[in-house]
Amino acid sequence: MIKYIIKRLLLLIPVLLGVLIIVFTITYLTPGDPVVSLLGSSYTPETYAAKAAEMGLDKGYFGQLGTYIFNIFTKFDFGKSYMTNNPVVESLMARAPVTAKIAMITVVIALCVGIPCGIIAAIKQYSILDYGFTSFALLSSAIPSFVLAPVFLVIFGVKLKWLPLSGLTSFKSYILPILVSAIGGFALITRMTRNSMLETIRQDYIRTARAKGMRMNAVIRKHALKNALIPVITVTGSWFAMLMGGSLIVEMIFTIPGLGTYLYSGISNRDYPIINGSVFLTSSIVCIMSIVVDILYTVVDPRIKTQFVKKKKTKVKKTEGENA
Repeated sequence: MIKYIIKRLLLLIPVLLGVLIIVFTITYLTPGDPVVSLLGSSYTPETYAAKAAEMGLDKGYFGQLGTYIFNIFTKFDFGKSYMTNNPVVESLMARAPVTAKIAMITVVIALCVGIPCGIIAAIKQYSILDYGFTSFALLSSAIPSFVLAPVFLVIFGVKLKWLPLSGLTSFKSYILPILVSAIGGFALITRMTRNSMLETIRQDYIRTARAKGMRMNAVIRKHALKNALIPVITVTGSWFAMLMGGSLIVEMIFTIPGLGTYLYSGISNRDYPIINGSVFLTSSIVCIMSIVVDILYTVVDPRIKTQFVKKKKTKVKKTEGENA
C-alpha cells in the first residue's frame, strides 16, 4: 500500500507539469498586454521595455515558460502579482486556510446529515420519510447557489438581522456561506447514499444475514454501510476538491477573501501569475484528493485492501517459481 501511494505521488509530477504548461500557454496566447494595462496609453518604448523586463515578459514563450517552471520547482516561486506586486505564493497561503476551513466544515455537515438521511430513505423506501428526504434533496439540487445565497442574505441578514451580510468578522460570518454550500452537497450525498444503499441491501449476503436473525440496524452497520459508502466517498472527494478550488459564487456574494475571489481578481485584471498559481494549486488539490479517496477505499472496504496483498503474493510466487 505504501509503495502504491509513493507511486501515485510520483505520477503527480508529470500531471502537474502538464497542467503548468497548458495553463501558461493559454494565458500567454490570451489577447491583451499586461504591460500596456499597467502603463496605460501614455508610455514610451523605453518605459515599456523597462517594465516588460521587470515583469519578466521581455523573453519569448520558451524563455518565459522555462524560467517559470524552474522557479516553481526550485524556489516554489509563482512570481508576483502584476497589480499589487505581492508574491503569489504568500497570497495563496493566506487565502487557502479560509477556503479550507469553509470547505471542511461544509463537507462534515453535509456528510453528517446526508448519509443518515440517505440510509433512512433507503430502509424506509416509498414511505413518507423517503419521499420527504428525496423531494428535499431534489429541490435543493435544483436551486443554484447564486439564487440561494441572495435569498438567505435577505432573510437572515436584512430582514431578521441575525447574521452578518459579508466578510469574516466573527464565527457568525461563516454560517451563511457554509449553509449555502452544504445544502447542495447534502442533496448530492443523500441521493447517492440512498441509491447505493438500495443496491446493497438487495444483495444475497444481506438477505442471508437477515435470515440468520440479525436486526436490520446491525446488518446496516456491520455489512451494508461499508459497501454503500464507496460511491459516496468518490463523490465527496470530488466535491471537496471543488470546494477547495474556491466556490467563486459563494465567495463573491459573501465577500470572502478565499481562493475563488483571488482567481476572479486575476482573471478580471489579466494578472497571469495569479491565474497560473491558482489553477496549479487547484489541480494539486484535485490530484491529492484522488489519492486520499483511494486510501479511504481500503479503510472502508477491506476487500479492496486485499487486492494489494494478493498482487504482492502473486509476484512473490512467480519469483519463487522462476527460481525453482
